[in-house]
Amino acid sequence: MRPFLVAAMLLLSLPASADFALQQTDEVWPGKIQVAFHPAGFQITYGGGAFSPTAWYRVSADFSYLVMTLAQNFDLWVGAQLAYAVASESFSIPSKDCTQENPNCMNMTTIQTQGSISSELQISPFAMLTLNLFRIPLVPFVRVGAALDLFIGNGNNGGGGLRLGGGVGYWILKNLAVSLETDFEFGVRGSDTVLGSAFYGAWNFGLGARAGF
Repeated sequence: MRPFLVAAMLLLSLPASADFALQQTDEVWPGKIQVAFHPAGFQITYGGGAFSPTAWYRVSADFSYLVMTLAQNFDLWVGAQLAYAVASESFSIPSKDCTQENPNCMNMTTIQTQGSISSELQISPFAMLTLNLFRIPLVPFVRVGAALDLFIGNGNNGGGGLRLGGGVGYWILKNLAVSLETDFEFGVRGSDTVLGSAFYGAWNFGLGARAGF
């Protein structure tokens, strides 16, 4: 009879244990620092004047610091991201007949240059808001910041703009999460090879890990 009583007591204790575990998943940050690394990523660029839409391989890392808790479930962070991307990028260059004396320069036939390897280095300071809304260790976030872009190859050129995005982290351990993030950049890109500058945009995606300390 005693084994049955022990088994019954264990079964009765399971809901309470499960409820306790569920309560424990309400996000309480282990510290004031987050670092993230996203090695599985890509970006798709568009615009940029003579530059063609291009898909890039992208890897990124970021650091953020907890500034304040705005409400019970909202935390404000500030930080910066460093990213590197590489792609085979094509762009158009004006023909030899395109000179300053010719006012119809940009309407003339251009020569397409393709297959050149380009790389991009990007620095992006940001503000991030984490949303601790669920009773599971799933924490979404939204982020806004600036972007400074340096392109190497196809004529060294640069740009910059505004970045808007967000993502989610699933905290498999107290200090470690699987992280997914995406954002959009809107700005301007100029070149020392192609005349002038033009609107530039990019869609970025990253999959990796996030840690809290």
